[in-house]
Amino acid sequence: MLLSFTVSNYRSFKNKKTLDLSAANVKEYEDSLTKVGDTAILPSAVLYGANSSGKSNLIESFRAFLTTVYNSASFNSSEELPMFPFLFDEDSRTKPSSFETELLIDGDYYRYGFSATKEKVYEEYLFFRTGNKGREKCLFVRSEDGIGVTTHYKSVEDMVERTRDNALFLSVADAFNDRIAGMIMRELKGFAIFDGDKSETLASKAISISDEELNIFLAKFKLGFDSIRKVDNPSIKAITTHKVYNAAGEVTGEISMALSDSESNGTNKLFDMAPIFVKALADRRVLIIDEFGSSMHPMITRMLISLFNSKETNPMGSQLIFTTHDTNLLDNRFLRRDQIWFTEKDETAATDLYSLVEFKDASGVKVRNDRSYEKDYINGKYGAIPYL
Repeated sequence: MLLSFTVSNYRSFKNKKTLDLSAANVKEYEDSLTKVGDTAILPSAVLYGANSSGKSNLIESFRAFLTTVYNSASFNSSEELPMFPFLFDEDSRTKPSSFETELLIDGDYYRYGFSATKEKVYEEYLFFRTGNKGREKCLFVRSEDGIGVTTHYKSVEDMVERTRDNALFLSVADAFNDRIAGMIMRELKGFAIFDGDKSETLASKAISISDEELNIFLAKFKLGFDSIRKVDNPSIKAITTHKVYNAAGEVTGEISMALSDSESNGTNKLFDMAPIFVKALADRRVLIIDEFGSSMHPMITRMLISLFNSKETNPMGSQLIFTTHDTNLLDNRFLRRDQIWFTEKDETAATDLYSLVEFKDASGVKVRNDRSYEKDYINGKYGAIPYL
């Protein structure tokens, strides 16, 4: 499970900013939290902000981090890492981009991070602790002087010389079947990033679930058809079956129709996204979606989020992180304050990232949980809106 993600000097994130999914000490919807020992973890987080404020750049920072972890061990010596420093500062543009994540895996806590330019990795480290109150122990630390492995991680000593400048040591260790690196890699492989605006990139995922799973999932939304089955035709995608009635309202038969022709854009989008949600809720995963809810009715979007916020439908503790402009979700009857995040650029074009639970007004007062979050946001009380 994801506890936090930190980024600095990547795209519009000049200074270090952290998306924290550890639950704050507030008494709101505590039954929605995933609890492991003494740690309470948020099942979802939403990001709001004006266009070009940095929401999508946070998603891209996740993508750059994961791509580097997944692939750098297989890079040849001349391949570039997917780094993109903050360009509007003379000092930052020549420095490495930095990323750090905190993960909870089988009751143990791992903190992993690295700093890199397109050409090389400058810093990398991995720490762990057993239980929430244990002391953090170092497994390895990498600097420009080399890679130092501690006595807690002797199994990877032979891999130090195998690690190129443009490869992560963790990725190399995983490539050689190290147990700890493999465990972290499997956890990170459970992260999936999607662009909610591009349903055509999601449609191919539909083959990964059965028609039975698809019908069970879509039945929750009462979309107006009785059943649906996938077909091997991208222009149709699926066939829906509807009841036919006579003048007395009695069922006299059924009719089949092509999903792409007969249903709305929102229903087609929900069909495209269904496999992602089915798989995420069946296994412990982290879904990261940019422009979530595009073309879908706000109530459907809300229900999809509710699937993560309920232990009944999310027993594995999967997590959903998404950006949106749908202010209907800014509701104190639906989300905790620590689930609501904002992005806003300062006068130097650098993105700030902050949550509603930590926001203070000009007099230093925090936001109460009985406020109308949507109204306050639209009125500019929390920032992160366009200046029109």
